[in-house]
Amino acid sequence: MSGLGAVLLVLTAVVGVLGIPAANEIPSGFILDVKADCGRSRALDRPVLRVKTDLNVVIKAKCSNGVKKFLTTDKVNYALAGTFYGGSTSRCRFHRRANSEVYTVIVYVSYGEGGSPIHKEPEAYSLTCTFARKGLKSTKALLVKPGFNPPVELRSEAGSKTTSVLTLNIYNVRDQIIKGSIVRGCRVYLAATTSGRNRELGLRPVSCDAISATSGKRLPILRAGCSTKALWPAFTGFTTIGRRVRSPYFEMIQIEDDQKISFECVFTLCRTSCNGSSCAGSRPKRSSEEEDDEQVVRSEVMTVE
Repeated sequence: MSGLGAVLLVLTAVVGVLGIPAANEIPSGFILDVKADCGRSRALDRPVLRVKTDLNVVIKAKCSNGVKKFLTTDKVNYALAGTFYGGSTSRCRFHRRANSEVYTVIVYVSYGEGGSPIHKEPEAYSLTCTFARKGLKSTKALLVKPGFNPPVELRSEAGSKTTSVLTLNIYNVRDQIIKGSIVRGCRVYLAATTSGRNRELGLRPVSCDAISATSGKRLPILRAGCSTKALWPAFTGFTTIGRRVRSPYFEMIQIEDDQKISFECVFTLCRTSCNGSSCAGSRPKRSSEEEDDEQVVRSEVMTVE
């Protein structure tokens, strides 16, 4: 059976399974993607169950060797290692259908909107991996819902010292730029890019504020490249890779009761590579001829619902 090829199949929502009530409708503006990566073949035995969401969730899988919990490091991407065989106590063993090469697992997801600790009844998803004798048979992944938020493009206002074009955008957990309104409590992240026209090799944030469009009040979220603890833990920074820099995930906020908000950041355009965390320590001193340019980028106003 080791020569069998893998079929990647993914997600079928099921209701009324094992006493689970009818599935709840995912709240508008939030994301919940559930899938199984089956691996290239059954013999490799490296399936992984994955969930991507900006909801506050508890996720468990009903495996043939017991109930297993998913692991996460960012509360957006959740994973659980699986197996098609016995012997492992930590990995989730798939259920094999009788007289077939079809393997299934039921994943239960309960959630509360944003940071709400109150969870709805769990929804059940049947994840399936099928193996065929004639090699890999590709199948179409069925997402829970194709898309909740269209991407908020936040345009930059580049300073006069550079010919480079800077952009600042806010992204959802699918790495899509969000446009229009956004639901309060959704997990998102900020990311900025520079065109490189000024021959810079990277950019790093110096400071960032969230700004109320109505009152003009500012919430400092980053100072000297490090978190102010308003959105992220202390000593947390943005991460630069080449000419792109991004923040950690955070839950979308409002300033007081204002639904209109924008973000403003000061970025350093790096003449040499500046990959890594903006909070990793002070950068080395340079001569005046080598001094990097600093540019202010202010987003367009967006609506938080």
